[in-house]
Amino acid sequence: MKPLHVAFVWHMHQPYYKDDLTNTYLLPWVRLRCAKDYYKMPALMDGYPKVRATFNLVPSLLAQIEDYGREGSVDLFLNLSSRHAAELTAEERDFVLRWMRESPRALRVQQSPRYLELASRPLDAQFTTQEIRDLQVWFNLAWCDPVWVDNEPRLSELKRKDRDFSEQDKLPLFEAQHEMMAKVIPKYRELAERGQAELTFSPYYHPILPLLCHVDSARTATPNIRLPERHFSHREDAERQIELGQGLFERMIGHRPAGMWPSEMAVGEAVVGLAADAGVQWMISDEEVLARSIDVRMSRDGEGRVNAPSQLYRPFRMEREGKSLAMVFRDSLLSNLVGFDYQQMSAADAARDMIARLKRIREQQNDQDFLAVVALDGENAWEFYPRDGHDFLNALYGELESNPDIITTTVGDFVQEHPPEQQLHRLHTGSWIGASLDTWIGDPDHNTAWDLLAETRAWLAEQSRQRPKESSQAATAWREILITEGSDWFWWFSRKHDSGMDQIWDNQFRLHLRNVYKVMGQRAPARLFQPILQKAPTPERGMPAVQISPRSHDDAAWTKAGYFQVGSGFGALHKPAGVVERVFYGNDLENLYFRIDTQRTPAELEAQSINLWLYCSGAPTNGGDGAISLPLHATAAAEFGFEPTHVIRIEPRAGGGHITLARVAEPQDKAAKEAEWDAPDPFFLKVPFEQLGRTRPLKVLVATAELAPFAKLGGIADVAASLSKELRRLGHDVRAVLPRYRQIDIARHGLSPVVRGLAVPLGSQSVEATIYEGRIGEMPVYFVDCPSLYDRDGMYGFGDDDARFIYFSRALLEMLGPLDFKPDVIHIHDWHAALVPNLLDRLYSDGPLADVATTLTIHNLSAQGQYGFGALTPAGLERWGLMRVGIPRLDDVVNLLGRGIHFSDVVNTVSERYATEIQQPEFGEGLDEVVRADAHKLYGIVNGIDYEQFDPERDPNIPHHYSVTAPEAKALCRSELRTELGLEPADKPLCAMVSRFYDVKGLDLVEQALPAILQLGLQLVVIGTGDRRYEDMFRRYAAEKPGMVAAVIGFDAAQAQRIYAGADMLWMPSRFEPCGLAQLIALRYGTVPVVRATGGLADTIKDYDPIAGVGNGFTFELYDPWHFFAAVVRAWETYRHHSLWSWLIRRGMTEDVSWSRSAQKYLQLYRSAIGNHRERRGMAALQEPVP
Repeated sequence: MKPLHVAFVWHMHQPYYKDDLTNTYLLPWVRLRCAKDYYKMPALMDGYPKVRATFNLVPSLLAQIEDYGREGSVDLFLNLSSRHAAELTAEERDFVLRWMRESPRALRVQQSPRYLELASRPLDAQFTTQEIRDLQVWFNLAWCDPVWVDNEPRLSELKRKDRDFSEQDKLPLFEAQHEMMAKVIPKYRELAERGQAELTFSPYYHPILPLLCHVDSARTATPNIRLPERHFSHREDAERQIELGQGLFERMIGHRPAGMWPSEMAVGEAVVGLAADAGVQWMISDEEVLARSIDVRMSRDGEGRVNAPSQLYRPFRMEREGKSLAMVFRDSLLSNLVGFDYQQMSAADAARDMIARLKRIREQQNDQDFLAVVALDGENAWEFYPRDGHDFLNALYGELESNPDIITTTVGDFVQEHPPEQQLHRLHTGSWIGASLDTWIGDPDHNTAWDLLAETRAWLAEQSRQRPKESSQAATAWREILITEGSDWFWWFSRKHDSGMDQIWDNQFRLHLRNVYKVMGQRAPARLFQPILQKAPTPERGMPAVQISPRSHDDAAWTKAGYFQVGSGFGALHKPAGVVERVFYGNDLENLYFRIDTQRTPAELEAQSINLWLYCSGAPTNGGDGAISLPLHATAAAEFGFEPTHVIRIEPRAGGGHITLARVAEPQDKAAKEAEWDAPDPFFLKVPFEQLGRTRPLKVLVATAELAPFAKLGGIADVAASLSKELRRLGHDVRAVLPRYRQIDIARHGLSPVVRGLAVPLGSQSVEATIYEGRIGEMPVYFVDCPSLYDRDGMYGFGDDDARFIYFSRALLEMLGPLDFKPDVIHIHDWHAALVPNLLDRLYSDGPLADVATTLTIHNLSAQGQYGFGALTPAGLERWGLMRVGIPRLDDVVNLLGRGIHFSDVVNTVSERYATEIQQPEFGEGLDEVVRADAHKLYGIVNGIDYEQFDPERDPNIPHHYSVTAPEAKALCRSELRTELGLEPADKPLCAMVSRFYDVKGLDLVEQALPAILQLGLQLVVIGTGDRRYEDMFRRYAAEKPGMVAAVIGFDAAQAQRIYAGADMLWMPSRFEPCGLAQLIALRYGTVPVVRATGGLADTIKDYDPIAGVGNGFTFELYDPWHFFAAVVRAWETYRHHSLWSWLIRRGMTEDVSWSRSAQKYLQLYRSAIGNHRERRGMAALQEPVP
């Protein structure tokens, strides 16, 4: 069998960071990437003479590398790094702290204890001059290739020192970086001259060529994309970018390049003509572009074999107007494995996996000569690999060097040796991102940037015609235009991406456009000084911040309401300009509220016969005859983006108004009256949800990995079961589904099969499942039974958890048809089924499940279900690839929870405070950017407790029963608990902790404060398990102070209930606590909580104020042992006043901490999900092309 030819194509690219007019580099990435990647990549090949590769060198990068060696050029970041730390101005110090402290999640930051310490501090922390100096050094040293650092004495000494650098320490670092930059281009020339590498080019400033030729080309892949107002169309600029790129490449490398990597692999028919005219011999693009060009859907089997190998692994010939060139297309799976997946594997395993995949491709080629192309950025991926990718690349090159079945080659050599035979008659216009161009055009900020570019270019063209004698100035100005045509500006203008430095990109783009006017001696327009980026919510509309219950038009609650600026968000059909300015809206559990702002009085509107109409979504109606004619035709209603079911007519009158609520009847041009009333203020409305048809029972499927009593490891099992039970009690059809783990015994739980032989897709395979049904009371519970995935000792923690829970997500959707159950909402708990919203959006959007809404509840944000790119294959989502929304946790890996947040119709956490906290890096577990981006659909609902299980009047686990009206027996419970635990009788409070023993639970605060607390004479009982350190600490205290401290290491539910009943105080000094249940149980049992105000603890426990007579416990804000101690002391002082303490006990016991209120909020959440889903589906329908 013939060996397989493989071409590795490494794309080396940086945009143009220099302001030529001031000779200043505004960003440092050319210098830093040279120190980290651009020399390393070719130098690695010295050790593997048989391995060959192709390097694409973008001319704007080459030009900047060359320019750094010239005198006069200033690197802003280098300048501020070199400056004496003590001499920096306050503004310069702020710059260093803002831009030279990278994310503590970056591997290069984590290599240094000092850099990690400084990077982890909050932005408003105070920094000493020495700390600023250490930042100046580490920001630059961290960007040096780690192997180079270890082998270069000047740098290794700095790494060893780690902290307390001197000003003299900086000089060798910056000298070494400049020496490395000088070696980069000669190294590439050396590889090319000895035949080990082919060097290729891109258009000079890396523009998207199809968009330069005409922005309308974006509509090839995205027909309904919104384009800029000015239709940019300048093929001549595309020709110039290619010509300049070839010229600079030839001057610096020494020969004319044969191959071209079109920027972002963006190609199309126009690009073929440009390349052929320029003498380009071959180009490269993505497999999805090929698939759309030949109208073949690329898919893979479970081992990654593509279904059309003879198409993907061969070059094509393209002939246009007597000229021809070759096209090759990369294997996106192999390329993405290197870019996104292999970083999570050991170097040896990753290299072996790549070789195995290449061998499987070789098995498919038979007697043909295949070329497998692996092409990706040559620098970006390595910062996510240990040791910047050295170990992986060495392992991979070592395997390739010694493997006779695989020949590494260059694209140019293969095309020359195997001239393409098959002609490609049409080349789809698209890029390597979704085979489209909407990454660089279509968003509002994109289009603003394109309009500014088009306007400035048109102005310069006119100036060039009018002032031909100023050709030298015009040439400089035209260079600025070409710079702003680069793809990177538009990448960061996308609302899908956020570099963390977007304001710098924005300013630099506008700087180049302002330079056009400056060079020509003219003043730049004011709009070029105004930011393009508008990533905050637009002022035309806002989402409700919280639930509100306003009582009038002027109620302060409206400041937290949602609103529409009328005329801005209602489409083109109906803009009631001049009558209504804004409509505010909000709700509580029972009512929907509206406020209408208008400059006209009711009497003026009545005189003009003007009525106002509000269309509302709601539960589906039963139709019926309509007696009221509606103002909009049925076709116009589609523009709402939702299905209108009710309409409110407001008839203003002098002194008030008449309100009519009507149900919309098909075909939506008439409505049937359901209620009417007179209102003293027609511009303030309160409409009960009940009147909007919201009383129809909902169908809800609860998707969870744990459900008590069947399978439980944490609190999620109790929450899912108790909430479901309460929703059933309220009359809704709630059912649950979870995997049938080995521990769920069929006979013991009385399970019976209801669906056999269910074919569930898993990648290219179909794996059968049996669906069993059991019960919790009257609630059906379904179990997905697939022994190969779930018949194991344990529930989680297996190497194939990605496949196990992707299968669970697919199975619960596939079972709905055979069960004849179509839920209104699927309620997902945590990451295990968080892929369901993504699957519904991509794979089930046209079928019977298209209308199913989703709600995702986040219990534990740290457990996210992160896997590599390969996880998309079993999910059936590989064709859409990684998400590319500009957020690392979604762009770089397959993050199941992140996808759930992104695709769910609503998301909630288990407290309002926690919903706010997780939008901050401190609590966001790396997903804070994702959460902030979807904050408009994020809610917080505190969990409840099961009143049947936790009831001091009936609890069988406690020795004496008591109630809020007769609490005296609580003292007897306390006395017996002391006896049970061996504690001395005392007249001081008995404190308790029912907790896992981990730092996050505040055990480090307890450790520091406990000696002082015990000196007060307070007693403590703890029950739980966790870190051995804390278990031993409590054992030691119990042994040393047996009458004051009792420790129960382990967990016994009955004993925990006796502790709740017998204790006076419950301590929860948690570092963070999404919800917390112990404080709710404590309230129920009349035990006063002492908690830190975080997450659900802040939402449920309010600090006691004896003067105001409010509060139900004691709280402290700062995570500090003495603030905790102070809260305990305040509780102890209150305990000494019997009447105050008795009031606190009664107050806690009367708090409603049941699931009743929370379940009502979840019902509202479900209805919001249904409304959001209908709106999104409606908008999606509007975006579909008209046949």
